[in-house]
Amino acid sequence: MPFTFSHPAIILPLYHYSKWFSLTGLIVGSMSPDFEYYIRMRMFGVYGHACSGICLLNILTGLAVAFIFHLIIRNPLIRHLPAGLQRRFNVYLTFNWTLYFCRHYLIVVFSLFLGSLSHIFWDAFTHPSGWFVSHSLWLQQEITLPFLQPLPVYKLLQHGSSVSGLLCIAAFIWCMPQSNQPVMRINYRYWLLIAVFALVIASTRISFNPDCLRSGHLIVTIIMSLFISTIVTSLYFHRSKHHELSEPNIGNTIQEKRRQLKTKGNQNKPH
Repeated sequence: MPFTFSHPAIILPLYHYSKWFSLTGLIVGSMSPDFEYYIRMRMFGVYGHACSGICLLNILTGLAVAFIFHLIIRNPLIRHLPAGLQRRFNVYLTFNWTLYFCRHYLIVVFSLFLGSLSHIFWDAFTHPSGWFVSHSLWLQQEITLPFLQPLPVYKLLQHGSSVSGLLCIAAFIWCMPQSNQPVMRINYRYWLLIAVFALVIASTRISFNPDCLRSGHLIVTIIMSLFISTIVTSLYFHRSKHHELSEPNIGNTIQEKRRQLKTKGNQNKPH
């Protein structure tokens, strides 16, 4: 399959029609048929690429991922991105996803559906069971490239479109306007915790199922482990920030009391 995170490239032209589409719905929807692989942590799926899956599983999992991203992952992630990316994504820190969804839930669901269809359409050219591959001898014929074993055209399209999709997304992000909001200093503990949790989750999964060491299974296992660990780490940072805001700084409080007493003493001195 083309790399899951390349799929949003196909819906980027709809970015300028935000009145009619949800960008979150389009992006998440374009990846949703592969979510079944990540849930199973195996390159095996039954429903994600089927018609019934598009109408039910993909929309439900897409909604879950959208809410998890906006309510848990989004803000801690943006605050720990490099400065250049922070300036491009800071504008989304105050975006109220819950309110937007309540007001535009039909647009969100339709965007998830459309994004899911775009994924199936792309796979139809790059998957051995895809409709266009099944009906095109040209896509099935093998081509020999220097230093490589013979590969069918659809497989070359699969790898080529994955790379070009990532490049298109990178170019799109590069062209995004930059805000003048202050950039947060990166707390590298955030990324360290994600790496540690992901390693623990992936190792646990592999220890119970060594078959996950096969390349395809290993990739989806690592990505799902990173996703879960990002959720856990983001929840931790949400809690830490709330604690800092709700708990008074004892040292600052004592210093303030001393300043008040000193000021009061000076006022009582005879002049």
